[in-house]
Amino acid sequence: QGSAVINNFVIGVDDGNVNTFDNQFTGNGGDGIDLTASFALLVDEYSLIDNQVTGNSQNGIRFTAAGHGQISTVLTNNRVEQNLDDGVLITTVTVSAGDAARVVSSAAWTGNSFSLNGNSAADAGIDIEGIHSLLIGVNDGNPLTFSNTFVSNTGDGIEVDGINFLGGNLTITDANIALNNTS
Repeated sequence: QGSAVINNFVIGVDDGNVNTFDNQFTGNGGDGIDLTASFALLVDEYSLIDNQVTGNSQNGIRFTAAGHGQISTVLTNNRVEQNLDDGVLITTVTVSAGDAARVVSSAAWTGNSFSLNGNSAADAGIDIEGIHSLLIGVNDGNPLTFSNTFVSNTGDGIEVDGINFLGGNLTITDANIALNNTS
């Protein structure tokens, strides 16, 4: 198992950990960040902290777990805004019967802004497809602050594909979800 700290851009990392701090992923022709796990024996760990993921031609961030691949995530204080598709797309790819691919949050996602994403009603601040276990937000007891913001996305603030989410766990706490087109 390897690890990498990325200070400028993401390149291929096999079966390891990726930590990105204080970066800009802006104006890319595809996804701003595209992270995929497909190896069954490891859990790939990705920490995205204090990044700006804006103005990308597809998704801001894409997490894909395939086969028995698992992704453990931390998202803290990121601006994921003005991407042409979803702000964050979380999905699984089934390779064979009995696959257990999933994306999990190893800590609550906090301090993030998922806003102004999408170019159609099918796009969202966060689009969740597949079986996952996610904790988005934590209640700090202050009614004047929010853990995460989902504002003015072209489609939903948060979209969950209910048919494919069976068996997943999703907790959304202390979020500002407002002014989205179809929320």
